[in-house]
Amino acid sequence: MRKSPSSLVVQAIAFLTGVSAFSVGLGTAVVQSSRAQSADPDILGHWSATKDWGFVAIHAHVLPDGKVLTWGRDWDENQVDGKTTQARVWDPVSDTFVNNNILNSTTNVFCSGHAFLPDGRLLVTGGHLDDDRGLVDTTIYDHITQGWTKVQDMIARRWYPTTTTLGNGEVLVIAGTYAGYQNINQMPQIWKTTGGWRDLVDAQKLPDGTNSLKYGYYPYMFAAPNGQVFYAGPEPDTRYLDTTGTGRWIPVAHTNFNDTRDYGSAASYAPGKVLISGGAGGDLYGPPPTATTEIIDLNAASPLWQQVESMAYPRRHHNLTVLPDGTILATGGNSSPGRYEETAPALPAELWDPATQSWSTLASMPTPRIYHSIAALLPDGRVLSAGGGQGGESAYRPSAEIYSPPYLFRGPRPTVSAAPISVGYGQAFTVQSPEAADIRRVTWVRLSSVTHAFNENQRFNELTFTRSGNTLTVTAPANGNLAPPGHYLLYVLNADGVPSVGRVVRVGTLAPAGDFSGDRKSELVWRNGATGQNSLWLMNNTTFTQSVALPAVSDPNWLITGSGDFDNDGRPDLLWRNRATGENNLWLMNGTVYRTKVTLPLVGTAWQVGGVGDFDGDGRPDIFWRNPSTGQVSAWLMNGTQYLVSRALPSVIDPNWQLVAAGQFNNDAQADLLWRHKQTGANSVWLMSGTALAQSVALPAVSTAWQIGAAGDYNGDGKADIVWRDTTTGANAVWLMNGTAFVQSVGLSAVAAGWQLSGPR
Repeated sequence: MRKSPSSLVVQAIAFLTGVSAFSVGLGTAVVQSSRAQSADPDILGHWSATKDWGFVAIHAHVLPDGKVLTWGRDWDENQVDGKTTQARVWDPVSDTFVNNNILNSTTNVFCSGHAFLPDGRLLVTGGHLDDDRGLVDTTIYDHITQGWTKVQDMIARRWYPTTTTLGNGEVLVIAGTYAGYQNINQMPQIWKTTGGWRDLVDAQKLPDGTNSLKYGYYPYMFAAPNGQVFYAGPEPDTRYLDTTGTGRWIPVAHTNFNDTRDYGSAASYAPGKVLISGGAGGDLYGPPPTATTEIIDLNAASPLWQQVESMAYPRRHHNLTVLPDGTILATGGNSSPGRYEETAPALPAELWDPATQSWSTLASMPTPRIYHSIAALLPDGRVLSAGGGQGGESAYRPSAEIYSPPYLFRGPRPTVSAAPISVGYGQAFTVQSPEAADIRRVTWVRLSSVTHAFNENQRFNELTFTRSGNTLTVTAPANGNLAPPGHYLLYVLNADGVPSVGRVVRVGTLAPAGDFSGDRKSELVWRNGATGQNSLWLMNNTTFTQSVALPAVSDPNWLITGSGDFDNDGRPDLLWRNRATGENNLWLMNGTVYRTKVTLPLVGTAWQVGGVGDFDGDGRPDIFWRNPSTGQVSAWLMNGTQYLVSRALPSVIDPNWQLVAAGQFNNDAQADLLWRHKQTGANSVWLMSGTALAQSVALPAVSTAWQIGAAGDYNGDGKADIVWRDTTTGANAVWLMNGTAFVQSVGLSAVAAGWQLSGPR
């Protein structure tokens, strides 16, 4: 590794004096570091001691379970790159690595792009064959199984691409090089919600006919409020990418810096609002980086870049991290000329406040973090800073620190005692906090996925709310263009600006009941007790498309009694009950594939499962029970696969009334209950408000030859429809509903007697 003459002089001074070479190299940073040691942390924050990690963390991702997936560059003692990647999972609560060998056996994902899919899996694009020579590979990491899956290749190799989750749940990949610095992959591609790539063939060129990208390294891409994707640099000509159809570029504005911000950074601090800072001209040994900062508001009629206060320190290779209060933390980077020069590391952190549009200088990090370093917001509001080296001319730094921002030293933290795990767009949801009276802000920050000075996944939203007692009623953003679907860290902040520990909440267009295939459409579940066969009907609304066999269960006493996403992986699971023994099991599913079984508590055989739905608005499925002999009705409130508590509902004495399904009939994000009278054919919906019956609505009566087998969304309107089966003739039909109003009946294919329609319900 080549060392400049100036860096050799610095190292010699350090050897003679015992002073850190990194401190000597910066000069003013030594003053900042000394001042930080004695100053109040509520002004400057505090850095932890450096901890040896044993490897260089170059890529880092905060997972939906709050842990951090990370990997570096897997090369041997001769610095020869391998063809696989050893990833690790670090737990910030215990400060330990809980899994050190998550092997991606198909792909070297060093220098890849990545962003989270709406269901919490990590989509990773490209990788490393050699410097500036990427891979065509696409791989997906599932934090639940802790495994990798290789999926469809991209159209061409990518090294240093950017991957961006869009408002509709699709994912854009753009840029990256395939055979040298000048050979940029010009074809943007879209990962469809159903899987597989779609090419934006008309976005390979700008309107003037030139190549769309002149700079191929990790472009700054942001989903914009207008549904397009904003290219914020590093090139000075910023523009929209329209990802519909075959794609097209639309000019927006030219930056004031008027040059490429090579290895600068960018962050979105509100929907449509983007900040860029630092970086330098693209020459490898060119000028020192800039300290300039610019912002743009894409919500304006004619967006323009506005130059705001510069950072105190010019920076290249720095990370920008959005914090729970909406400020932006700048950490690391170098201030010296040359892309990889380290004689002037920028040790002090800086904080940009969108209210004042100005920077303040904070405590100095104990270890320089420059090329190949990362920074990521942790759920507790601290910031992980790690890595550096293993490439360029940067020193090898297999270590990490944690920065505690000033807000963590300004008094007691508010707490969140309850919050949902998933919410829909525009949905009002409740958050419980004993300190609700003192809460002034509710925010959320999208989980980090960061590498090479750019966080490809973080976003920030300020959420509106009202309070009543210890309850905050919060409203989710209206659509995915304001908050791309996926997982966010939800925070409440008190009057002193102190945030709570974040709660992970998934936002999106809530999947309809029984969406096993992930196409946002309800499926049908079938069981044949006589043969033990089980099957899924994949549906395109009311049209059957495909049958998928599930594992057989020979004992006819086992019944499929409902479905719901019990393990919060974005995919429904199956609830089984044994009518002879009272046993209950969950089949945890990976889409249409059985994954594992979870045993639930035993319940007496007098009780019947009536349906599965979210009863208490926490985003988790609960289980509804009915005892026909006593008239009792009850709900099991569940925490994932764990039973929490039982809640009694109003009794229904007449044993002929059967609780047959739960569904979203009035689209209020709380389950309603569907009833049928087996003697008269009468039908009714209980519209529920939490644990209270809000209203009972009668539906048209239907001949007792017909049975209700499922309640799901079969026309895409977000409201439950009712699926009927005549077990005598094998006929099947769907009642399309508008809330509690019958609209029309649509016939389905007949199914032979012996098959029971078992959900979703």
